[in-house]
Amino acid sequence: MSGRSLLVHICGTQEFQHRLRALSTPTVSTQLFTTTLSDAWQTILAEHPPILVVEIGYSHTPSYHERLRGLLEKVRERFERNVQIVVALMSPESLAYGGDLLFRDRSSLVPSGFVDSFMAIPPGSMPSVPGLAEQFDNLLSLTQFELERRASGSIALPALGDTGWVYSLADPLSREIWMKWIPRYAEYRKENPTIIGETGTGKTRIAGALHRLAGLEGKFISITP
Repeated sequence: MSGRSLLVHICGTQEFQHRLRALSTPTVSTQLFTTTLSDAWQTILAEHPPILVVEIGYSHTPSYHERLRGLLEKVRERFERNVQIVVALMSPESLAYGGDLLFRDRSSLVPSGFVDSFMAIPPGSMPSVPGLAEQFDNLLSLTQFELERRASGSIALPALGDTGWVYSLADPLSREIWMKWIPRYAEYRKENPTIIGETGTGKTRIAGALHRLAGLEGKFISITP
């Protein structure tokens, strides 16, 4: 991946396409191409993009959502984890649709494996939350790192919701810990890590992720005293 432009497929409304194109930064060399949902599958088959960014916006409807789920399912079946799928939450009213994409079966809450990361429009009441431009730039940089890591033969990060997943949404800091530092820590296979944190902060998930990414034999076992 080094020295080559990162191919990014943007799928959504024309307004969304223009908005992400305007956010393009020189931190990561990218080649962006855009489609609506109707044309996305044929373009993906032709271009094989390593990153697919799909929009969940103000005009999102149940019927459109089912078509989007169908597209992501086909992408996973055809390309498996070779395409990083990013969901852009552009409307607070549509957040539930983003959560729905994490599950394949709504009745049993079986993880879908569809989504690798989220980015979102920050609320106006939270000026400290990074803006869309910073999130997008951070996401491209970390995705390039993940693709290079895989190319070297390392184990792929699990999709959001899968076993070994650590909570990481649109926050650049948590995403960097998840996509960059945890895989590095997993390389120290002969060490016994100590994870410290308050109850409910995700220590068990981090331990599970380290076990999975280290490629250790045997099933991960969690013991809570």
